[in-house]
Parts: sequence; C-alpha cells; structure tokens
Amino acid sequence: MESSLKEFTQLIGIDDFSESSKRLQEFLEEVSMPRTSSIERMKILPVVKQFSEWFPVESKGYPRCQEIVQTKPDASVFEGIKSAVVTAKTPLRKRGSEQEEQEDLVEMLPLNFKGTESVEICWPAYSRIRDAFYESIDSQFDMAISIGDTLCNLVGSINFPIGISPWFVAGFLKNKGIEMANCLTENLAVPAESDFVLGGYIDRNEFKKSGAMYPVMHITGISSKKDVAVPKSFDKTKPDSDAELKEMEINKNRCIEQIILSILRITVYPEIEDIAFADGGLCKDVVIVKLSGANYQGKALRIAHALWGSSMFKLNKVFVIVREYPETFGKKLNIRNSEEVRKQILENYIPRANTYFTRGLIDERDTSAPQKGFGGKMCIDAMGAVSALPFDNAEADLSKISCKSNLISFISSGENIPKSSAIVIVVDDKDKDASLMHATAKADAIANTSYVGDGLTASLVIKA
Repeated sequence: MESSLKEFTQLIGIDDFSESSKRLQEFLEEVSMPRTSSIERMKILPVVKQFSEWFPVESKGYPRCQEIVQTKPDASVFEGIKSAVVTAKTPLRKRGSEQEEQEDLVEMLPLNFKGTESVEICWPAYSRIRDAFYESIDSQFDMAISIGDTLCNLVGSINFPIGISPWFVAGFLKNKGIEMANCLTENLAVPAESDFVLGGYIDRNEFKKSGAMYPVMHITGISSKKDVAVPKSFDKTKPDSDAELKEMEINKNRCIEQIILSILRITVYPEIEDIAFADGGLCKDVVIVKLSGANYQGKALRIAHALWGSSMFKLNKVFVIVREYPETFGKKLNIRNSEEVRKQILENYIPRANTYFTRGLIDERDTSAPQKGFGGKMCIDAMGAVSALPFDNAEADLSKISCKSNLISFISSGENIPKSSAIVIVVDDKDKDASLMHATAKADAIANTSYVGDGLTASLVIKA
C-alpha cells in the first residue's frame, strides 16, 4: 500500500505527500501564532514571501486543456461520470466604497449528463455554488466542469472552510502555484492540466419555469488535451469494481485524510492526533478519530460535535473516537490497522453506555434518512470509562466486565442476535456487501438502530 500511495502522489506531481502535509501543518501553526514584538513580526516575512508562491498562476502559452476544441460539443461520452469539480463565481458585490469583487467557488458536485449538450447539476442545499446562483440576478449563470486532473479531483473533493481556496492548497502541496487557464466560452479559470473542460450556463428563466429540483447546465464548449480518454469513475456500491480504480480511490482518500488533519488541528482542536476513513479508506461515512490528552466525561461527544459542525465533516454519519493510553509505553495506536482498532474498541466500548445519537446534515442522495439531506448521526466513544455509567448497575467498574469477543457481526434478517458481538448489522444477505460502508449507506443512525440485551451486556443492532 505504501508503494502504491507513493506512485499516486507522484502522479499528482508531489514527491512525498507526508512531507507536504507536515509542511502544511507547520505553515498553519506559524501564521496563526500570536506576535506581540517587532522581532516576532519580522519572523513571518519569509513565510509571507513563500505564501505568495502558492497562489494559482495564469498559464503561459497555450494551455494543455485546450489542445483540442470541439466545434460541435458532444457530452454524451461523459454519461458514466457521476461527479466532477465544478467552478463558478459569486455575484458582484461591493464592500463599502471599494470596487466590486467576485470570489471563485470550487466544489465537487454530483452530475447527470443528459444527451449531447446538457448536464443536470445535482447540487445539495448547502452548496455555495447553489447559493451564488440564487443570489445572482443575471439571466445566465456561468459554470465550468473540470474532468480528469488527479490533483484537481483531490482538492475538489474536500469541503474546505470558507476562505481556503482548493487551488491554493493544491499549489501548497506542489510547492508552486498551479497553472490556470480561462475557459473558452465562459469567464472562469480552470486548471490547465484538466483532461477535459466543459463550459456552459444555467438559464435562470428556464429553470424557474421547469419546476425541476435541479437545474440543467447548457454546454457551450468542450476542450481537452490530446490523446486522452474519458476517465472511469469508481463505483463503491459495486463489490466487483475495478481493482485499480479502487486502489486509486483509497490512495486519494489517504491524502485527503492528511490534508483535513492538518487543518483540523488548527481550526478545531489540537488534541486530534489522527483521522482515518473506515473500510480500508473507502468509507467516509464512518471516520475513526484518535485523540491525545486526558479523558473526561463527554470529551468524545464534544469532539464529534465540533467535527460535525466543521465544513469538512458536515455529512459524516458515524465517528469512532479512540485515544492513546499511557500504559502502551510509547507504542502508537495505528488506526489504519483494523485489528488494533478492533481490540481498542472491544476493550473500551459498551454500546448502551458509550453510544451517542444526534441529527444533522447528510448527503441528499442518502435514501436511508427520514428527511432528505437530514438524518441521524452516531458517536461511538471507545476512549474508556471515566465515571459512572448512565444507568444503574452493580458492576459499575468496567474492569470487572467481560468484553465482547467480537466487534461486528453481519447476520441475515430472521437470524438470532449473537450475544458475543458488540455491534450487529442485519443485512439482506450476510455473504454480500458485509461492510460498514454498506451498513451506513442503507441505515439511518437513529431510525434503524436499537439495543438487544440488558445493561452492559446489550448489543447495538443496525438494520441495513
């Protein structure tokens, strides 16, 4: 896996991604440090100089993404692509007496290509591009779609906090500003290394009259590099998906974890040691979070709410919170090792005592939620006991309680609930799709969960 991750990072033009993420962490710490003396303020000047080198730059000469220009746009070849990086601009604004300003908006949005000259933009309610569309008063709303650039897809997949540009982060990772090119038909800048660029617009009056849920972007121009094929999309709903695409998706998510982690430590809480997506890096709905520092009642839930409140994890459904223990004598818990995580949870997690539920934003395409885009969320606290349990029991000392022998069991409907498992997931066919990714995609954290058993011996049951 390490060799394939190295190959992936080299593919996006980065020699050592761990070094880049470490540099990002150091940079964020440096610029956020309070400075009271003149000498301390002078120390930031080299950082500011380097800071300017990471901003996007205009492409010199003829951009590669425009080597071929279609005289008659045909978007039918992109029907297999279900999401891509979309670029738009905020409406013109004035700040007091200052000149009007516009901000570039970049988001990875679900798409539904329709025919040769149109694509449905399935933007969620919380999309900033959607907000810009409704705020704009122009009859046409310009947009551009970038397809095929690996680094573009990487940073476009992250919901950065407002004020952090994905293109700036991309420039930071490469240690030089990425080249941008003006879209041929719209006044929008897109990465010059994109394999394909589709320019177009949404007709406001047409969308209003149609009464449709999502608008249609009319494609006005398509350009591309020479000799490039339309990239295949990884479909996580299919167990037999292309192995090479699966490996690339895992490596992309590993890079996303490190970028997010660097930002979280500054903007949320410094005690967040590490984060990892479940199912080997494929399942973003279930995220394992490792914390440092002392434990106390409610710490896991406090961190979970902070993460759900951040833009980067607003759609997450399940957080599993673990921590390092002093008795490990310096041995680090590897949250990407499934066996280590399983042991950590079994030793510290009691379903009735350490499971917390709330409601919040989820992906609008998630059909398990009682309401579109709004459903249940779950926090599994596997940090260990710190105080009395929330129910009466003679064995309040957790050290006297025998642990479950199995963390997760998958069973078919109608089978008896195994008492040996902490979490039991009920599926239609236990031999197929037996993964957390499958369970969270088809289950609501509140509506489809229950406890079976009494007190400390109960199991958490999820009906997927």
